[in-house]
Amino acid sequence: MSRETWVKQTFEQADKNGDGQLNLDEIMQLMRKLNINLPRRKVKKLFKEADSTLNDDCDGHLEFEEFLQFYRKVSVRSELVSIFAKISRNSYLPLDDFLQFLQSEQSACDVTKDYCIQLIEEFEPEDSNKENHRFSFQGFTNFLLSEHCDVIDRDELKGRPDRMTKPLSHYFINSSHNTYLVGDQLTSQSSTATYAKALAAGCRCVELDCWDGPGGEPIIHHGYTFTSKILFYDVIKVIDQHAFLTNPQRYPVTLSIENHCGLAQQRRMADIMKQIFGSKLEVCDTEKGRLPSPHDLRKKILIKCKKLGNDLDPLKMEGEVSPEASEEDDEFEELPLPDRSQQSTSPSSTSPVHNQGQRNRRRVLSRHLSDLVIYTRSIEFPGFDATTEVYRAFEVWSFSEKKAQALVESRASDMVRLNKTRLSRIYPSSLRFSSSNFNPTYYWSAGCQLVALNHQTRDRFMQLNDAMFELNGGYGYVPKPQCLLESEHFNPLATSFPKNRDVMQLSIHVISGQHLPKPPSSVLGERGEIIDPFVEVEIYGVNIDSAKKQTSVVDDNGFNPVWDQQLDFTIFYPELAFVRLAVWDSDPIGRDFIGQRTIAVKAMNTGYRHIHL
Repeated sequence: MSRETWVKQTFEQADKNGDGQLNLDEIMQLMRKLNINLPRRKVKKLFKEADSTLNDDCDGHLEFEEFLQFYRKVSVRSELVSIFAKISRNSYLPLDDFLQFLQSEQSACDVTKDYCIQLIEEFEPEDSNKENHRFSFQGFTNFLLSEHCDVIDRDELKGRPDRMTKPLSHYFINSSHNTYLVGDQLTSQSSTATYAKALAAGCRCVELDCWDGPGGEPIIHHGYTFTSKILFYDVIKVIDQHAFLTNPQRYPVTLSIENHCGLAQQRRMADIMKQIFGSKLEVCDTEKGRLPSPHDLRKKILIKCKKLGNDLDPLKMEGEVSPEASEEDDEFEELPLPDRSQQSTSPSSTSPVHNQGQRNRRRVLSRHLSDLVIYTRSIEFPGFDATTEVYRAFEVWSFSEKKAQALVESRASDMVRLNKTRLSRIYPSSLRFSSSNFNPTYYWSAGCQLVALNHQTRDRFMQLNDAMFELNGGYGYVPKPQCLLESEHFNPLATSFPKNRDVMQLSIHVISGQHLPKPPSSVLGERGEIIDPFVEVEIYGVNIDSAKKQTSVVDDNGFNPVWDQQLDFTIFYPELAFVRLAVWDSDPIGRDFIGQRTIAVKAMNTGYRHIHL
């Protein structure tokens, strides 16, 4: 939306009676709504200057064009005036000086004069300045507000198909936990729409929690809770329709199946997937001893589930396997068990209680379902000290965040090493009943590929996930940095790093903000008060890079606060680092959230940049 379009909408919203005019009182109300704290006498002076019809016999009003003139005077940004004055000559910015600005301040080394002329043609409002190839202050402001000055380096976001030929273990993979839920883990609805939404957003690994259902049809829901149930068949149909709809390269989708079904409905699950997915279902085992690449598996569906061992008689149609990872989650043992009479032994029961006997006994697996598992066989983690032969490339370890954290804390370098050739999936604690998330960067820094989050919860950790997977074209696969693939002893928890390593000095000069709204939950609007904003900058990454700093508070100004403060950070591993800029309203009893933007450090542009919250 252009600024003039926004101003037009603002004018129309303030025009309560629809007469196409605003009087002084309506203007004052609009100023408060826009978080502009100006004395009435100042507003009245600017009002008179803009009102071409004002005389001693009337109170005056502003039509839209007059209001636009009034708004431009109110919104003059002193910080941009200072920048323009520093680089311009008199009242305009010549072509050569604009070229130098792009090269020296914006680090655009490959720009040409012809390119600069194109920008002037696009953003300069005055024809005479276009003819003379120069910017006025308004044209320069328009340029700074455009996508050309966005903080995101668009080249870093572009997809690179040539980088998609490495084994799956060499990528971070966009993954969802309990994909079927629209809300909390105990009482919310299950929906097929959440699968469509996750896949459209670039998710490449979704979860299906499968249980025996009525009429011989398997169902999906969160077991032993009050969540609603949906048909496995319906979910598979939606996945088939949406798996590659918004993924132009059609990179593979993995179905992480938590299987709680009996043999009959396991066979039904296999039949449904073969019927609906058809040739999309990957059933060819290359036996090359290493994982295939995303490129090799384009337009393929992978099944992650338990698999029968090779030592089982091939004529037998079922065999025993260990329980699903979620059933082994020992965090539930921290909860007090209710009276035995209240426990249910039915696998499709809605009772929100885990049955210890159900959780600990081995499961019987159908060969029909087992045979669909090729490259992503779920196994129990044998421990770091097991012999190398125990680890096979096609086996996936699943850990709750608690178990994964313990492994990283005790053997971080070993975790990184094993994740070079094997896949590991990390999922949220069973105790996150509200569907909150954990910090994914902790596990990405240890090389874990399938860090599964609750995508329905848009918290700061999902914002980190968004920042990670907007990289590489939004394919859902982001290549791991070399430090996780080449180093033999990389430890993300280390408190010091080799002295010969190049270090990034990241300086973020927080200059100003514009049009900051009142927090949604704030009562400021009711009292007509103005916000007191400040900016918090937080670095997420390896242990030594993690840091947080903030600006001072600007009192009573949400319209155009100026901080003009520099926050400095030292970053050892920018390829694993993210910066989160959050704007808060300071309050005597706390703070209220206004907005945020989270960006991969390697995707940040240098120079004067605008950040859209």
